[in-house]
Amino acid sequence: GVPGTGGVDVGPIQIRLRVVVLQGMARHADGSTTKVFGREETEVPLHLCLWTAPAPDPRFEERGPETLATRFPDGSHVVLTKGKHRGCTGVVQKTAAGAPATVHAKVTVLPAEPPWGLAVARAVQEQYMSGADACGVLRMHPAVLAAAAGSMNFRPGRWDLGLNLVDGSYCVLGYTRRARPRGEGAGAAWEAGDTLRIVGGVEDGDACGGTAPVEWEYSAAAVRLVAAYRKKFPVLFQAVTRNP
Repeated sequence: GVPGTGGVDVGPIQIRLRVVVLQGMARHADGSTTKVFGREETEVPLHLCLWTAPAPDPRFEERGPETLATRFPDGSHVVLTKGKHRGCTGVVQKTAAGAPATVHAKVTVLPAEPPWGLAVARAVQEQYMSGADACGVLRMHPAVLAAAAGSMNFRPGRWDLGLNLVDGSYCVLGYTRRARPRGEGAGAAWEAGDTLRIVGGVEDGDACGGTAPVEWEYSAAAVRLVAAYRKKFPVLFQAVTRNP
């Protein structure tokens, strides 16, 4: 028959035994193994239980700690899990008993991983344009561009059909970036005004009723992506244009 669909006719049950099921074996750092049991108890008929196993399975026998020579024989391959060479592989040369016992291995030291993320960021040489210029190239309303490049939530279901090239203060490298405020980086530091800040004073943004909205710049790749999106789904953009 199919496994799991059969059963055993155990007859009348007079006594039930509550047991916890063996889940497997746990191997510890010293090489010892112990049984791992479940937390929930289950009931089995007493006359189906065996007090001793007639054919013990060696895989489920608990063992005590092992010596380093047994755990790490000469010539075995190991992986370092601690220290400055963590993750490197090595070959065991010898083991030495003592206090503490040590394992000598020949480790293949890998060169430090280069900062590839910084290299990718520096390799990107995209030219960016302002949102107004991008709208002029696409002949698109600024609100429609902001929705297409950001989030467009539709109901029912609250589906987000935007490209999510910008999201709050986050952007996508090579497609969008935050526009720099006008005049940033111009002039000497001592010409920026009074450097004294009074504790509890009102900041410029607070005095104006909040911070200014974030302005984004778009690369040529972002403009091409929005244009391809509009060409693929013109009905969507027509609906957003009617109610930007």
